[in-house]
Amino acid sequence: MKASRWGQIENGYLMKAGVPVVTKAGDMQLAHMARTVGLTPERLREAGRGDAAEILGEILQQERAPYADLSDRLERTAWEMPLSVEDRKMIIDMLRQAKAEGREERSA
Repeated sequence: MKASRWGQIENGYLMKAGVPVVTKAGDMQLAHMARTVGLTPERLREAGRGDAAEILGEILQQERAPYADLSDRLERTAWEMPLSVEDRKMIIDMLRQAKAEGREERSA
């Protein structure tokens, strides 16, 4: 999404032939915008945008899917000292951060 479109949605209008025209994000656009700024599906529901909330929930679920069974895989690994819950959480957080940073680098 271009920055100009984002701004139009934030402001609630766009200019057509020098005349302001009311605009709002479609459900898919709003879901992706909400993901970008860290909103939850619940917050979108509270704002009366249930369809966008459903889409955002699906986006977040797809992002978590590759890491969903990481804890199980680590537990099954034949190590002398299994990782603690805190260590597993730290690894998952590091992976999520690396994935987010990769997305930022690609979009820059």
